[in-house]
Amino acid sequence: EVLTLQLPRETSHIPVFLKHVWAFDTVRVTREDALRNRMYEAEVRRKEFKHSNISLESFKKNLCLKVSMRAMAEDETERASQLTQRTNQYNLSTIRRNEDEITKLAFDSNYMCFVVEASDRFGDYGIIGLAILKNDNDKLLLDTFLMSCRINGRNVEDVMLAGIGRYARENRKKVVEAVYVPTEKNKPIYEFIKRMDWRLIDDNGNNLRYVIKTEDLPENIDFIEFYYNEKYKGNPDRLQTVEMNLSNSEIACTAEVLKENASTESFMEF
Repeated sequence: EVLTLQLPRETSHIPVFLKHVWAFDTVRVTREDALRNRMYEAEVRRKEFKHSNISLESFKKNLCLKVSMRAMAEDETERASQLTQRTNQYNLSTIRRNEDEITKLAFDSNYMCFVVEASDRFGDYGIIGLAILKNDNDKLLLDTFLMSCRINGRNVEDVMLAGIGRYARENRKKVVEAVYVPTEKNKPIYEFIKRMDWRLIDDNGNNLRYVIKTEDLPENIDFIEFYYNEKYKGNPDRLQTVEMNLSNSEIACTAEVLKENASTESFMEF
């Protein structure tokens, strides 16, 4: 296979750009890396299903999406670090962390690290989200809130917020605070904050601090089966087959086209 990359115009930006491209991550391979081809095939089926003349509501309802938000396991720190390095669009603070830094937070009693994984009728997305929370008296600080762009449009970010709300209630936190650090690419997370009615309490010119009452956080999200602090049942490790008018050869061909035409952003965040 040949992967063609469009390099930044500014030559000084090229080293950082190449550092974030998954194709060059050859030292260690996460489960998500190993399953990437299967995930491409699953995405082909999803796209065909989404464009099969059904409404968006019907698409979400029949997608049979399951989301698990649970405490990060010791062997998931590599994937968590990978997400902080690659995720740009749905990334609240854009804090980049290596594996050692993630591990240190996991053992800090003031912090709670959640990973988010998802699956639907077409297959497994793997771990696609990360939330790092810091306990501060009667409030909860949202240190990191990020989600891979490949699951956009399925309301998984709403589920993550519901999970944070559940944790806040369990630990008797009255409010949740979050600092949004604007970049050229993370406007989608800003739109999400506005949609969920967070209240702006500080703007220092470089970042925006928001707050929301714990009681105002969502508890359940329509059309999504949510598992809090546990893995979802029937976790598929293989691509699941559904009745679609696509032959295996057509799926493979379309998957190659998707990879060839995918944006650099998608390759970096996968």
